[in-house]
Amino acid sequence: MKYDYNPYLQLGTEKSKGTKLVSISGDVYKPGVYEVEFGKMTVKEIVNELAGGVKGSGLGFVIPGGISTEVLTENEWDVPYTYEDLFKIGTNIGSGGMIVVSKDRNYLEIIKNVSDFFRDETCGTCFPCREGNKNINKMVSEIYERGYPMKKEIEIISDIKNAVSLAARCGFGEASVNLILSILENFYAKKVK
Repeated sequence: MKYDYNPYLQLGTEKSKGTKLVSISGDVYKPGVYEVEFGKMTVKEIVNELAGGVKGSGLGFVIPGGISTEVLTENEWDVPYTYEDLFKIGTNIGSGGMIVVSKDRNYLEIIKNVSDFFRDETCGTCFPCREGNKNINKMVSEIYERGYPMKKEIEIISDIKNAVSLAARCGFGEASVNLILSILENFYAKKVK
């Protein structure tokens, strides 16, 4: 039997059909998994209304789709939760693993943890991902120990990210430096020499 009408496809937007299961963790009062219809809520509304709001002294940033996506700052999180709207501002839905980070967190510690993960979890098959993430991890470790990045380090990490993104054989490598560089550019680039 063929159905001409699919009620699921009536939900969402033209380019983001249906719903998404969003797993929200981090600095929120009600972490959990929530089903969200695309386009009906902003990221800010999802965090505040479903996950109970941001703990601590306010929003630092939101990682909208797991550690392979770029962050949303406080100026950006009032964006509709759709593929197209997040893409327009330079990030994406990714896995749907939304992580909320308060201003109270050490952002360099987050970068270090993410870099450790990508260094350890690369399969090692392709040179750009294996060596790129190893070199970025060395720099990030030095930044973490020092307590701040230098402008040249952010530039080198950006160059390595571009090389890895273009030459990696899979999506893991292509996206492995997104979050790291996004945090450095949004919160440190204007303050360093």
